[in-house]
Amino acid sequence: MTTLVDTVKKLGRPPVPRGDGNSAAPIRARLAEVEAQLTILRQDYPQAALAFAQEAEGSAERLTDLEARIAGQEKQIAVLQAALVEAEAADERLIQQQRTALYRSQFISVKKALAQRQDVASKLMVHLENAAAAFHELVELSETAVVKGRMIAAEGRPFAQGSLLASKELYDAVAREIRRISTPWPVTVENSRVPTLPFDKDACSRFENIGTIAPLTDEIRSRDERLLEVLEGREPARLR
Repeated sequence: MTTLVDTVKKLGRPPVPRGDGNSAAPIRARLAEVEAQLTILRQDYPQAALAFAQEAEGSAERLTDLEARIAGQEKQIAVLQAALVEAEAADERLIQQQRTALYRSQFISVKKALAQRQDVASKLMVHLENAAAAFHELVELSETAVVKGRMIAAEGRPFAQGSLLASKELYDAVAREIRRISTPWPVTVENSRVPTLPFDKDACSRFENIGTIAPLTDEIRSRDERLLEVLEGREPARLR
């Protein structure tokens, strides 16, 4: 049976009052045993009393011995009952002390986890701010590429379409990248409950296999190569 002491030990906290809070159990068992013995003795008493009343040989000694044994059992029962009350009270005090220690231990664990969570939240904010700044820069550079590209692209040629230069294309691509890097693949029993970084689900196809999503840097590099082929007048690879 796992006790409160065992639980606190697993948490690696300072020692707490020892004991299983069950010291009353053996006293309770002994009391039941003595009460059963007394019942047997009392069942024998009427027959012994009858023999004494009939002045049967040895009946007086037998009755005296039986009465002494009954009295002894009754006294023992009184002692055990008093001991049981005290043992139960002591067990309750011990369990309450252990509960208090466990509560304190758990409280310390929660407090520590919350403090660490605040630190991690601060780190996440920095990374998110950097990511937002990088995305803004990505959009600005893409817009610059579109403006400059129009000056040299063949007239009427939709060179930018499918090149991840449009803000919506970039938005969707970044959403897919967040999904890709934060969703374990392949899914295993061990990582099936790993939380996914929030992303815009409307920008991602729910039918798309995570394992088929290319890293954002690879996707942009590939699209850029195709775009440059278009601007240089070479036969471009088909833009998707």
